[in-house]
Amino acid sequence: MFKQNKKAASDSNLETWNGSPIFMVVEDDCIIAEDIRRLLITSLSSTVYLFDSGEYCLNQLSAIHPDMVILDLNIRGPYDGVQTARFIRSKSDVPMLFITANTDSDNLNRISQIHNAYLLKKPFHTNDLSERIKQIFAYRTMLQFHLNKVNQQITHFQES
Repeated sequence: MFKQNKKAASDSNLETWNGSPIFMVVEDDCIIAEDIRRLLITSLSSTVYLFDSGEYCLNQLSAIHPDMVILDLNIRGPYDGVQTARFIRSKSDVPMLFITANTDSDNLNRISQIHNAYLLKKPFHTNDLSERIKQIFAYRTMLQFHLNKVNQQITHFQES
């Protein structure tokens, strides 16, 4: 594991999220990991946990309860990013964002088989990462809103 970072005091640009989002970032390139950490803290006022392998991430998943996991496809250890994501998916429905330069058809197919997983191709601009995260949270918020409406209608129907 690289390190844990507490959120920085800054204005949040994440309009669809209430509170401070918690991110787990699984990236074995410490320069890229640090750039992502800095972006998440400054632009989204987040708490960020950095991991250099899927194994370390999986060991901490239940203790951290992240709002999103950001994974590189090729990481250190016995599990690659997709294998790590599959283990995470078996425990949680947390959204996952893959950041990778490996966008061949085999890797895209592997990623597409994971529910609630998204992709951002490397190299990317920090604004691209920030906007993609905001889109994912906005989509998740919209789904939750509609789910709540359906549940209210079911409850109303059951009470009548």
